[in-house]
Amino acid sequence: MTAEVDRAWRLYQGSKYARLGEVLPGLLADGRLATQTYSAGDDRRRAFREFALALHVAAVYLRKLGETNLAWIAVDQGDIAAGETEDPTVILALRRGVAHVQLGAGLAEEAVNGTLDAAGELAPGWWESSPTALSLYGTLFLNGAVAAARTGDRDQTKEMLDQAKQAAERLGAGHDEMWTAFGPANVEIHRLATALEFEDFQCAVDVVPGIQGTGLPAERKARLRLDVARAYAETGQTEKAVAALKRAYTTAPEQIRAHEFARDLARRLHKRTRSRDVEELAMKLGAVQ
Repeated sequence: MTAEVDRAWRLYQGSKYARLGEVLPGLLADGRLATQTYSAGDDRRRAFREFALALHVAAVYLRKLGETNLAWIAVDQGDIAAGETEDPTVILALRRGVAHVQLGAGLAEEAVNGTLDAAGELAPGWWESSPTALSLYGTLFLNGAVAAARTGDRDQTKEMLDQAKQAAERLGAGHDEMWTAFGPANVEIHRLATALEFEDFQCAVDVVPGIQGTGLPAERKARLRLDVARAYAETGQTEKAVAALKRAYTTAPEQIRAHEFARDLARRLHKRTRSRDVEELAMKLGAVQ
C-alpha cells in the first residue's frame, strides 16, 4: 500500500480533490483489510503504518472540505492505528493531525495543548535525529503557532514559531519529508498566517516579500497566495489583492473553491471594484451569482 498512500498524499498536495475523493474509499478499505490480515510482527506494524497515514490524508482532506465531523472520525482512527506501529514518526504525524483537526473545529486551546503534549512525549533529542523528525517536529509547531494565535497568546505563538524556525534552519530548504513541505518557506508562510490572525495587517504585508514559494506543492502555494490576498485587501491594496486571489485560484482551483474565506474575500473585492474580471472570479468561486 505504500505507493497508494504516497499517491493519495500527492493528490492532496496537488489540490486534486475530486480525484482524491475517488481513490480514498478504496485505499481506506484496503488499509483496514491489511491490518486484519497480519496478527503480529513487522508486517502488522507496516500495515498499521500505511492505514494510519491513509486516515491522516483523509482527515486533512475532509477538513479542507469543511467536513469536520468526518475529519474527526478519520483522525481519531488514525491516531489509534499509529499507536500500533511503535513508530515515533507515524505517532507524531497523527498527533499533529489531531491538533490540525482540532484547530479546524474551533478548538484552538485544545490544539495548543495537544501540540505541547505531543512535543513533551518525544524522547530527548529525537526531534533532530533525522530530516523526517525535524520536519514533523517543525510542522507540529507551525500548526500550534496558528492555534496559539487564535487564542490571542502572542508569547506562545512566537515561541512555537521559533521552535519551528530552529528545526527549519537545521533541515534546510528543498525537503518534503512525509508530505510536510516543511522548511524555511513554510515557517514564513505561517508567520504571515499568524500576523493575519492577530490582525497585524501591515506586518503581514511586510512578511510577504521574504517568502520564497518556489518548489512548494500547489496546496501550500495556493494557501500562501490566499493569505497574501487577504493581507493586501486589509491594507487597502485592492489591485494587489485581486491579483493574488487570481493566482491562488489558478494554482489550485478546487482548493480555493472549497475555501469559505476565499469566497468571502472575492465577494468583498467584487463590491469594491465591480470590475468584470473580479466578477468572473467571484462567480467561479460561488461568491456571487
